[in-house]
Amino acid sequence: MKPGKPKAPWTRDQTVVFVLAYVASTWGLIEYAKLDGWAPYFVALFPAFVIARTWKGLATFVLVAGGLLLLASLLLER
Repeated sequence: MKPGKPKAPWTRDQTVVFVLAYVASTWGLIEYAKLDGWAPYFVALFPAFVIARTWKGLATFVLVAGGLLLLASLLLER
């Protein structure tokens, strides 16, 4: 049986995205969800990790969805 393709290594871009996502998630949990203590710091790790691993796909989705919404708003404006 042939071994699977190895996972891609963690890149510098992913590290930057992870830090930004972690800070934003932690801030949101503290300010809006009103969590206190150590909880927001641990809870924010999972979404930040997921965002860091899939950030290119998420960015592509946001750009395509934004373009479609812009097109729809321009067409409905007429």
